[in-house]
Amino acid sequence: MKKTLLAVALGMLAVLLVVPAHHTMAAHDDDDDDDHGRGRGDPHVDVQAILSAHHQELSFDIAPGASASFALPKTQWPIRIDVSFSLLNGGTQTPSEIMSALVNQDPQSSKITWVGTNNDASQQAGTTLPTGSNPVIARICGGGCPTTNASLEVNSDATLPGTLKLSVNSATVTSQGHFKVSLWY
Repeated sequence: MKKTLLAVALGMLAVLLVVPAHHTMAAHDDDDDDDHGRGRGDPHVDVQAILSAHHQELSFDIAPGASASFALPKTQWPIRIDVSFSLLNGGTQTPSEIMSALVNQDPQSSKITWVGTNNDASQQAGTTLPTGSNPVIARICGGGCPTTNASLEVNSDATLPGTLKLSVNSATVTSQGHFKVSLWY
């Protein structure tokens, strides 16, 4: 009985010693100006607001032979662009229905540079310098490239911010294309 009481008393003493120390350390972390809330679970940081400030989601329905454009959200920042493409016809595009790119627009020259990944995982890099260079950033290929069903291209680098466009190839697609675009910056 004495051993049980001693164990309980020591356990309670340990809790009393640890709990106030834990609260003291938490209070110290909140007052510590040099960590800026990073990595500490700071309740004053609104994670959703931070994500919203650096993320956009866009949707486009595009007829064969047509295109839709959108502005780059920033200049001199790498912008990750993820695109899904579907005809909503019950089939699945092979080898995949996604393409992606990392894009940047130089604020001084307004030229756009990129590394794009096609739906078959092949990649290309490019720039709008010199003017008239190939503006295709990434493609959704039908059964494999070079047969292109849809593409992400430079629309214009004449303004800041520049614009990109999504296009559907009327020679290979007969239905409206449905695009979902995520921009991360």
